[in-house]
Amino acid sequence: MENTETHNRGLLGCSVEVKGFSSFEKIEITADSLREASLELGRKIKRPTVELLSYKRKDANFDDSLEKASKSLQKLKDLSDKYSEVFTTPDGANHLKIYIDTLESFCEGAGITIDEGALLQIEDQAGCETLIVQNAETGEIAAIHTEEDSDEFSRSGNPARGKRWIDMKIGEREVQFCSYAGICSWGSASGIVQEKGRSFFQASDIIDPCVKGDLWANAVVFMFMDVANLNDIKVMAERMKGLPKPIFDSGYVVHMIEGDSKSFLTLEFGGDEVNFVDPVMSSERAIQIGDNYPRTLSLQAIDGYNLPQQASETNEDYEKRQKEKWAMERRTRRLVKIGQMAGRGRTGQWGRDNVLGIAKKVMNSPHGDVVDEWFTGLSNDLVAQHDLLYVSPEGQMSLIVRRGFPKLRSKK
Repeated sequence: MENTETHNRGLLGCSVEVKGFSSFEKIEITADSLREASLELGRKIKRPTVELLSYKRKDANFDDSLEKASKSLQKLKDLSDKYSEVFTTPDGANHLKIYIDTLESFCEGAGITIDEGALLQIEDQAGCETLIVQNAETGEIAAIHTEEDSDEFSRSGNPARGKRWIDMKIGEREVQFCSYAGICSWGSASGIVQEKGRSFFQASDIIDPCVKGDLWANAVVFMFMDVANLNDIKVMAERMKGLPKPIFDSGYVVHMIEGDSKSFLTLEFGGDEVNFVDPVMSSERAIQIGDNYPRTLSLQAIDGYNLPQQASETNEDYEKRQKEKWAMERRTRRLVKIGQMAGRGRTGQWGRDNVLGIAKKVMNSPHGDVVDEWFTGLSNDLVAQHDLLYVSPEGQMSLIVRRGFPKLRSKK
């Protein structure tokens, strides 16, 4: 059945409304442990995961990519053993080890090797963006995240393309998140955590898309969302700066919003850097944006968009990369402008309905950004899932997740 809709208050009263996902795109799992939940997720999406792996095997460089993934996995295991204190929170949990165990359980459920599973976690396509605006007077937070699917837009031959919405209830914790075939758990897209009276939202935008990613990046965004506490995440991020160089082969911009504290944090990581990104401030609001191009100048200098023309790169490909860089810069400016202008003139408390109404108008703008298969601004419904988030003055979090135009997709 297409275009199913649910309204879920979750375990702890946080409002989560999910629209547009078909019945087979929504997966609910109840388990006593994350290992059991990951095993079940692997079983439930085994078919698209195996199809995706078969699709990747057609690449002439598949064996080299698999070997690289295997080395990335071993690097994670070594770091977890030798630098466990970096990844361990006050409750004694080593979150890097939890990630490795989660990946292993998922692969067992999907019937693939852990090296194959590691390969499927590595993302190398640009296509996400985030806008966060906070009311300086009331502390309210409004956010928009678009989860884009370049395979759908380009009509890729990938048979496993498309998004899924996963709802995991693990003991007293509930985690809902967007995922794709082959992805073992949360973090690399967007999602919300509800636990012990607290709510935490995270959205990730990949950066440096011209360099093939490594497993490290996926592990980091998983760990942050698994921790789901801004103070503990800040400590972990600072500790990661002391890891042996090079730290990362690719990176993410990670946006994290904590409901009860009405706080948000944005981190960019890549190369040897883990950077805290300050919001753009005005008299009445704080604005944070993220797309697929870093904000910090040091990361811009090593970003894939700024590499000189490579020996293996044709003139046409190089020119396309330059156009994409221009598009990302334009997207950044546009997001900041939207953050400054949307709902401008309202004073005092914004209110949930007003915020979500303005956000919907922004997302329903006819000026989608897909032009000649590269992105320039806010994406349209054909390629994106839209997350609309509101945090009230009391710290209550409301999330609307909308999957774009399912009836149109069903006619493909």
